[in-house]
Amino acid sequence: MSSPFDRGDYDPLDTFAFEALSVGTTAVGFTEATMVPSTGKPAAAAFVSVEGAPIRYRADGTIPTASVGTLKNIGDEFVVWGRRDLVSIRFISQSGSTATLSTHYGRMLA
Repeated sequence: MSSPFDRGDYDPLDTFAFEALSVGTTAVGFTEATMVPSTGKPAAAAFVSVEGAPIRYRADGTIPTASVGTLKNIGDEFVVWGRRDLVSIRFISQSGSTATLSTHYGRMLA
């Protein structure tokens, strides 16, 4: 699959992995083994779509709660850029219902 930034000859990322991350009432982060494969470069970005339930997230190293953190609703899409944020970001369900974050990972080509 081509990265979402394909514009003719401009294609800085290679989409190399997918994860359906389940988010409940305990904060979780992206799966390290998926972001950093045994071969090739690690992820530089995650392209995320929220499904099933609203979530909150924080990328500052603090665990979000159901009432504190950036709110994303069902159908929202967002991008997490950079290794530091990919490792530190945590997600939690805002409503208590289980959400799924459909996530494609992209890495630098060169």
